[in-house]
Amino acid sequence: KPTKISGLKGDFRTGKRLNMRKVISYVASNYRKDKIWLRRANPNQRDYEIVLAIDDSLSMSEKNVGYLALESLLTMALALTKLEVGKINISGIRNGMHEVLGFDQTFVPSEGQRIVSQFNFKFSDEFSADMGLPNFMRQAMDKFSEESKTKICFIISDGRCNKEIVRPLCREAEEKNILMVYLM
Repeated sequence: KPTKISGLKGDFRTGKRLNMRKVISYVASNYRKDKIWLRRANPNQRDYEIVLAIDDSLSMSEKNVGYLALESLLTMALALTKLEVGKINISGIRNGMHEVLGFDQTFVPSEGQRIVSQFNFKFSDEFSADMGLPNFMRQAMDKFSEESKTKICFIISDGRCNKEIVRPLCREAEEKNILMVYLM
């Protein structure tokens, strides 16, 4: 739901701007109907921080899982951009966080090809199955700001990770008010 107030609304006795439609009735009422002001009343914009991440390991290349994951990542990025949710970060999970699009950059659909070209699903390391996702989660938690914004991290993967190491990190993320969503 919206968290940021930007629009002016209402019929108030004090406010930021005059409602010109109400001024005529104000003068006609002999200056008694004085609810002629607009002010910022209801939230109508979102101010979220969202990380979209794909596992870029060799296991994702089996049965074209990686390319389906890329398709879903771009679909999610387009949808979140149309909803104007706030800041979006797109990253790859290798042996940690491989940032493709930072929070300081804006996602535009024309950059889709550049983003897709950053993932090749050929990363192989002897510790990537055990430590790739935990290292990414630690780095992702550090990327989020300390403000009390809504923080969400979507992780798209094939499910090959050490779940015993990931569980405590999920609890730590929950304590920092970060929602981790794991999509397989």
